[in-house]
Amino acid sequence: MAPFLGMFNRKKTEDARPPAALVTYSYSHVEAPSVEAPPAVSAAEGANGYAGSYLNYNDGEKYLGGLGAVPITIPDYWALRQRSASFFKTNPYGRGIIRRLVTNIINTGLSLEADPVVDLLNISPDDAAKWAINVEDQFHAWASLPDVCDYRRESTFGEIERTAYREALVDGDVLVVEHHNNKTQLPSYELISGNLVTSPLEQNNLAKGNTIEYGVEINANREPVAYWVAQKDLKHKRIPARGHRGRLVSWLYYATDKRHDDLRGEPLLSLIMQSISEIDKYRDSTQRKATLNAMLAMFFYQSADSKVPNSRPVSAGANRRVAGSTNLADGSEYKVNMASSTPGIVYESLPPGMEPKGFTSDGTDEKFADFEDAILSGIAWALEMPKSVLKMEFKSSYSASRGEIKEFNMSVSTARNRFADTFTRRVYRSWLTTSVLTRRVEANGLLEAWRDPMKFDIYAAWTNSSWFGAVKEAVDLPKEVTGLSAMADLGYTTHSANSRKLTNTRFTTNITRVSRENQLIAQATRPILELEREFGTEAVARVGAKLALVANSGDPIDG
Repeated sequence: MAPFLGMFNRKKTEDARPPAALVTYSYSHVEAPSVEAPPAVSAAEGANGYAGSYLNYNDGEKYLGGLGAVPITIPDYWALRQRSASFFKTNPYGRGIIRRLVTNIINTGLSLEADPVVDLLNISPDDAAKWAINVEDQFHAWASLPDVCDYRRESTFGEIERTAYREALVDGDVLVVEHHNNKTQLPSYELISGNLVTSPLEQNNLAKGNTIEYGVEINANREPVAYWVAQKDLKHKRIPARGHRGRLVSWLYYATDKRHDDLRGEPLLSLIMQSISEIDKYRDSTQRKATLNAMLAMFFYQSADSKVPNSRPVSAGANRRVAGSTNLADGSEYKVNMASSTPGIVYESLPPGMEPKGFTSDGTDEKFADFEDAILSGIAWALEMPKSVLKMEFKSSYSASRGEIKEFNMSVSTARNRFADTFTRRVYRSWLTTSVLTRRVEANGLLEAWRDPMKFDIYAAWTNSSWFGAVKEAVDLPKEVTGLSAMADLGYTTHSANSRKLTNTRFTTNITRVSRENQLIAQATRPILELEREFGTEAVARVGAKLALVANSGDPIDG
């Protein structure tokens, strides 16, 4: 068979103008591929059911021209970021979508649960539990103080999480930079907008094999080695991705899906910009129509064959008159007389042939709700979010609502795990390593494993962690508790996992507090039990009832 020698013409489909969000090129065939004729089919092959063979070129089309020209989409990151930022500030749908995701996935910040792997560390479960509680308490103390965890000393770590996720959704990515706090000897973190990570005009003095793409300096293996951030003087600052010992000190956090070889993330709204723009315009036009129609309360109708003069029953009364004029296309002048009066006036003795008519045009577009619902259904499907959650309208039955919540929880869990893998776990590992270096935390073998790549399993065992987000109250809490309790009794789950799932609290902390509360209840109950043994249960009950009556009456018990 002859080789495929297809030729293409490249035609750019947009004229010279400022960069658009997407630049699309179309390719059309000039010469069809040369294909040799198939060999003759023998009688034996025909007997086996083969009538012949042909070459089928599969490009996704079911028929010729069904998909049109082959598009090659090149993202214009600058335009996408600017439009996304504008939609977040001015479009209620755009801001609502971002807020819904931030509230459901991050909320006030993910909660740490340190989980060292005892089998790899050769420590007892009790020691591991005590160590984990101490580490969690120290991390919470660090995360709760803006002067300690935030490079700008403005936000707690939970607010840093919210900001990072929100900015990454709006801009496509955000640059996270780790700094060393000289006062505490612990790390602090700075967030830099992805809009500032751009390529400098001059790319000199780069290491051999390094290049800069979209503000990211990569080596020959396409590994990010530095990020270039635009400054106020239009110069660029180079921020290394790793420190001199190879430790990660800066990285781009992506909140949305991206292709494997893409160096930058795309804003979440880039896929639905046109849809939410059109639906917002439709909403505005519907609201404007209702407002204008409300201004036209009524008019007076006079038949064409009426011989009586116009009595002007409204404008001739005692009211405020407004007159205006408009020039028509033919050069003539059209005068408009209007009047405003107090509601409730009744007009009598109208001339024959004149009658009042109400302005009965529909004040709103009754089809808008259906149109909005259809568009939001497609948007919700693309965002992996139930439409009820997107619109904040919950009208379904219990079973349907539970199905929606379960499906949405899968998306929320995936997003939280991705956020933990690329943000909070990196922060926790760096904080824990620094805490061991400064002797705030004891972890035998962690520093040696950190310095020796061959002991990666020990380092991973010490820094293993789980992260949990805010928990929504169950639709039917008794059923949920019963089911989870049965699973824990059968060994399908643990009380610790159930505690995080139901209340986002630590089971060991709950048990400790419950034990303390039970001791307080026992101490408060002991005098009553002693009175019952001395005077009898009925006598104590009668006195208790009288005391309750006195207390409820508002009279002082002690006189």
